[in-house]
Amino acid sequence: MTSLDQFESAFKRADKPVFHYAPVQVARVVVLSDGDAEATAEDAEQFKRYFTGLGGTQESAPEWSSISGADYGSGPELLELLSERNPDLIITYRLLKERTRDLPYSLGTYLDHLSQATRAPLLVMPRDGRELDTSVKQVMAMTAHMTGDERIVNWAARFLPVEGGQLYLTHIEDDYVFERYMGVIGKVSSLDTETARTDILAQLLREPSDYIERCREAFAAAGCKAELFGIVKLGHRIQQYAELVREHGVDLLVLEGKDESQSAMSGVSYSLAVELRSTPVLIL
Repeated sequence: MTSLDQFESAFKRADKPVFHYAPVQVARVVVLSDGDAEATAEDAEQFKRYFTGLGGTQESAPEWSSISGADYGSGPELLELLSERNPDLIITYRLLKERTRDLPYSLGTYLDHLSQATRAPLLVMPRDGRELDTSVKQVMAMTAHMTGDERIVNWAARFLPVEGGQLYLTHIEDDYVFERYMGVIGKVSSLDTETARTDILAQLLREPSDYIERCREAFAAAGCKAELFGIVKLGHRIQQYAELVREHGVDLLVLEGKDESQSAMSGVSYSLAVELRSTPVLIL
């Protein structure tokens, strides 16, 4: 490697994304259900107690409204109602208005559409019939590109209780993709395969780890009382994320759902939202 190459590499390593802590403003929350008006109102009260972090101060508390199953009969009707409400957050259930709940591999037609057709984040609640008798204390933010994902981190922090709580920032580097590229590098005789494997993996894991540390510094400077934990590793993304959610008793998982290169939700995010049927999932 020439001196110029070494200088360029050092310069690029020093150019690190900065995290800005900016509390997310939530002025309007819509609870979307397929039950009757009374049941939907009861759901809204239960969600208020569960997501205490949304309450904020008395001056910043959001306005809550509901849309019951009788209010809409098609996707276009529902989108029109949501357009009129202009929510900052939609809280709803998986398998909305599906005739059967026995669809373990789907979020349902309505949610598939809403996840892409609305600008507001979609908070998907479980259908397991459990009572939400506690409040959110452990929130996990998941992303394939932790560095620079301020929106995901700030949204995750928005759901933490005022007194603190625990925020897990997680990044799983895809082991399949990594091994594929290592296989290609191994076929190039001019490259030292073992050195490349060690150095490339170290850099891949260092970047999100450094970013999480800058998040921690920004939270501390802002006086945020939450405990912030970073989890960065190599592995199979869907399996690892699902295990981490269960291992840490996560009350809410936050993930990026929109993919600019396609109409449907991004693959890993959709797979996790479907698999974690007992965990509330916020799809941004």
